[in-house]
Amino acid sequence: MSASVRRIAARRIRRSVSGGTVTTTVDGSVVGVWDLGEWALRTAYTTVLPAMLGMITEGGSVRTVWLSKGHLWSCGLPLGVTEVSSASRSTRMRSLSRDPTWREFERTKTGRLAGEAPVRASRYVPQWVRISVTLRDGGRCVYCGESDTRRLELDHRLAYSKGGASDDPGNICLGCVKCNRSKSDSDWGWG
Repeated sequence: MSASVRRIAARRIRRSVSGGTVTTTVDGSVVGVWDLGEWALRTAYTTVLPAMLGMITEGGSVRTVWLSKGHLWSCGLPLGVTEVSSASRSTRMRSLSRDPTWREFERTKTGRLAGEAPVRASRYVPQWVRISVTLRDGGRCVYCGESDTRRLELDHRLAYSKGGASDDPGNICLGCVKCNRSKSDSDWGWG
């Protein structure tokens, strides 16, 4: 990891939601303000590629703030997306299912809090996971490469019946109906 790219500790970050707007601050300095929908899309997209959010002053120098895999990173100038991608490569995706901002987005969009869906909450795949998996897998079945969206569905890498999580993008992939049915509850590798 580059010495100039550092993950920002969660205790330094505050996110507030008011009137459909998300404000992110680091050590009390505003990094960015977005509407809930834009924030949700930006967060999901950064599971694939980091996005610059703003700038902060840290230790007397100006640093850019990046969002990658649900974590905030500070980066010395003129470093950017390549360095943040490299630094966050081994970082596990932060689960957003308990993030109050994401829960507010789900409530605004659906009229109820995330987890109150009429399906079993443990089997329900949250929208942020759906978006990040679709972007990561390039809209294709990971087993055979099928790209017809009418035939694609979300598949548990470790079968749900064997305890596979539905809110972890690392356990969900795109699979076509044929491959998913063939796989059933066995644990195939990825294509």
